[in-house]
Amino acid sequence: MGGDTRGRIFSNVTVFNGLSFERGQSLLIDSKGQAFWGPTSNYKPSTVADQQSIDATGMTVTPSFHDTHTHLLSYASNFQTYDIGLEEFSEQVFIKLLRRAAYDQENSGLVRVSGMDRYFTNTDSNFQIDKDLLDEALPDRPLRIQTRSGHAHVLNSAAMRLAGIGESTDEPEGVTFQRRLSDGELNGVFLEAGEYLDGRLPKIHQCDLEKGLAKALNTIHAKGINDVTDATHINDFSRYEFLSECVRKYAPNMKLQFMPGFNSIRDFLDLGMKYKSQHNGVSLGPVKLMVTDSHGSIYPDKNTLKEMVRESHRFGFPVAIHSVEMNSTDIILEILGNDRIAGDRIEHASELRDDQIQKISEMSLKVSTQPSFIYERGDGYLNSDSASRIDKLYRLKSLLFAGVIVGVSSDCPVTDPNPMNTIYSAVTRRTTTGAIVNIEERVSICEALQMLTTNNVTLAGLNRETKWMDKNLLLIDKDLDTCSSHEILKADVSWITEFD
Repeated sequence: MGGDTRGRIFSNVTVFNGLSFERGQSLLIDSKGQAFWGPTSNYKPSTVADQQSIDATGMTVTPSFHDTHTHLLSYASNFQTYDIGLEEFSEQVFIKLLRRAAYDQENSGLVRVSGMDRYFTNTDSNFQIDKDLLDEALPDRPLRIQTRSGHAHVLNSAAMRLAGIGESTDEPEGVTFQRRLSDGELNGVFLEAGEYLDGRLPKIHQCDLEKGLAKALNTIHAKGINDVTDATHINDFSRYEFLSECVRKYAPNMKLQFMPGFNSIRDFLDLGMKYKSQHNGVSLGPVKLMVTDSHGSIYPDKNTLKEMVRESHRFGFPVAIHSVEMNSTDIILEILGNDRIAGDRIEHASELRDDQIQKISEMSLKVSTQPSFIYERGDGYLNSDSASRIDKLYRLKSLLFAGVIVGVSSDCPVTDPNPMNTIYSAVTRRTTTGAIVNIEERVSICEALQMLTTNNVTLAGLNRETKWMDKNLLLIDKDLDTCSSHEILKADVSWITEFD
């Protein structure tokens, strides 16, 4: 791999041009790396006499992918933790996995475990994951489990002592300490507590985090993603500097958009930085706002959220608002209905009613959503949600039909940042077991590719490249226009500059 593609011609290839497929094409890369294509029949032998011709029958060329919603430092941290995975397991297997994590991290003052979803649906329903079970597995060493979404954590007693959390500890605003119904005591489960626990428990050492981030960036790039948005609501200037430096060192060809957290807007402004300012290839994106209802009520409340939106807009920043459930989306639409600017967007929009889709369209709001949740989490949805809620999940077809600009993303590390999983989920609506989730919302493979490329460019507020350059082109070893849906998952993606 790694041959020089300049001066080559890829013949009989299917080209996805950002909007549609063009079959039977020949793609020529000139000495400057610029790519041109046209029908293979137009390329006469004399035209390509000095070119190395490669038969690319059964392959697809496409622009590189964009991932418009990731959490890079969480992904980097996961490389320094024990990933317990999403496979279903019993209580005894779970305990063995926790002890294996402790063995692998024998020199750490805090055993870190990641994986699992927020509702622990990959566990046998006969046992509950809480402090008592973690104490049984690991009674003496502090243990912290973080779900993939980051919205839920479980601590054992040793970790709670290390964090200084006891029965009389005040519950911070927006954070939920779960308690046992039987006696009202803490059960070790904490919701929306990531930032709170980070401030009380040992952090991953900076050099280890940098190693994890280097691996994260390389992993993402190897999957065909060249543009990434970090959508973490606690993003501040120190995180911006760290990510900028790591992108410069480990992924200089990648482009990163960084969403500042609301509490850090003034820090960036004081440094003369505004929306779309750039440094080391990293640009400032919309302000990320979180709206959750994990503890039974919307947080922040409507008036506070309204003020946060107003303040962000006053400083020239669009907002990107996290909303999963329909009730939080109702509040967001009410606020943005009276105060919105170009670039405002909704993150996730996992559940939507028809009237909400109509309002999103009328307001010209954009949406970044994650159909890959269907593939990775769909069985959990089918087992836990009512049919009426299933019908509201990831409504790609309805959003596109309403004229909404929809981009698709991974929410990495919540799901694997694999664009082929995203395409498969959007096209088939199938879970890992083959079950179907809301088939009426499936889209064509062409529409899925457009959401990964052209729509995501628009969603991120980027200027589309007018020239096709070899460094931004992918070669996929399947003809995506004709291959079966099952072949999508098996497709191998490579950078065209690495083809040999």
